[in-house]
This record gives sequence, C-alpha cells and structure tokens, in this order.
Amino acid sequence: MKNPLLDIIPRRSRFHKTVNVFVFFFVGIFILLLIIGGITQTSTFRNYLREKVVALVNEEINGKIEIGKIDGTIFTSLIMRDAKLLYLKDTIASIKKVSHLS
Repeated sequence: MKNPLLDIIPRRSRFHKTVNVFVFFFVGIFILLLIIGGITQTSTFRNYLREKVVALVNEEINGKIEIGKIDGTIFTSLIMRDAKLLYLKDTIASIKKVSHLS
C-alpha cells in the first residue's frame, strides 16, 4: 500500500542535504566553542590550569614555584596572585600580583 503523505512531501535534493550537513557541522562547532569558552571561565578550570603550570615549570627549573590563585579570563586578562619562586627552601622572589591584559 502506498503512503499518501510521501506524495505530498517533496524529496530533498542532494544539494539541500549537503547544505544541511554543513549547517549542522558549523552550528555544532559553534556550540562546542561556546561550551569550551564557558568551561574556561570556571574556578575549577583556573585551579586545574594553576596546577598544570606549577608542575610544568617545576620540572624545568632548579627550584620551585608556587602560585596562590589565578583570576581573570583566559581570553582577555590573566592575573596570578601570590606567586613565589623558591630555591632550597629559601624564597628568591615573592610577587603579590602578575597580570596580563590582552
């Protein structure tokens, strides 16, 4: 038995299907960028970033750094508070605030 609705609804052309694929792809990328941008604004991400930066720098230098807190946004301004450079348990430098404004 033939479905009468199939006769009423026109079939989409290959061009129309291709355009839909591109639209959904770029909308998906846009939504993914919004989610990533939102995640980078959280204190959990900034704490994760602080831990990774401290671990990476401590592997590369003869000493140790400590960063108290990271504030701001990754895209516009980044502020590190209470940064210390230590060598053999002595404080070489203590910096209250370091900021980078884009």
